[in-house]
Amino acid sequence: MMGNQLQALLLACALLAILPLGANAGATALDYTVTYRGVFSLGRDLQIADVSIAERGPAEGVQTARLDVTSAGYPNVESLYPIRYRFRSWTSPVDGDLVGFETYQKTSKLRHRLYVRDGGARDVRRLDPASAPGREALARLDTGNWPLPPGAGEVLFDRLSLLTAVRDLDFEVGRRYELPVTNGKERLRYRITVERSQNIAVADQQIAAWKVRFDGMEQGDRGAWEAAHQPIFIWFSQTPERIPLRADNRHTIGLFRIELNRLPQPQAVARRGF
Repeated sequence: MMGNQLQALLLACALLAILPLGANAGATALDYTVTYRGVFSLGRDLQIADVSIAERGPAEGVQTARLDVTSAGYPNVESLYPIRYRFRSWTSPVDGDLVGFETYQKTSKLRHRLYVRDGGARDVRRLDPASAPGREALARLDTGNWPLPPGAGEVLFDRLSLLTAVRDLDFEVGRRYELPVTNGKERLRYRITVERSQNIAVADQQIAAWKVRFDGMEQGDRGAWEAAHQPIFIWFSQTPERIPLRADNRHTIGLFRIELNRLPQPQAVARRGF
């Protein structure tokens, strides 16, 4: 699993990952397991990584979400291509508008990047987290001491905060939506389609779920919108909490599946209205 294949996995994790908790919550809320099935596993299911998710309530008005992915518990993966990935997102608790986001990826190389809202044509500007301005920005974001977006115009998301917005949409088979997302380099459009209602197995229970398709679209050289990656499918519970239960991303080398390990207590999860 190299290069683009890893990016496919991380993208699916980022889209699955945000689950808003109560304002006082600070601990990891949900744990998922990543399974791969394809040519490198001889067609068998192979567990390759763990995903943990947490959100912290507003600190001086900024909402924080964090995603961690690690292959530390899987010696075979560690020996070939160890994965360490972190994604943090800071948003306005008022409307979910993006304030900034951080990505940390350590495989054969280390990539650590920070993006904060710019207000210009590029939407965000990149800072080096190791530089003095980057360290100062991270400290301010962590304490909530960062100006919120003005609240005018189109609300912008990163791929981690996108799920909060989607979970608050009306789900009905056939409904379609489109939301703006930035990856730090360019603005994308995510087309979201509610495909079907079905029961799926989660932690030995049958759960009624919505199957939702995510299509990331980017502008090509001629300005036309075209697919940025393979579709990602996410199943949400049909309970009021809309818990993300499973995510599938099919790649040329096989299927990556991210599944919830256990259902949380009902009071542990809350939807945040925008």
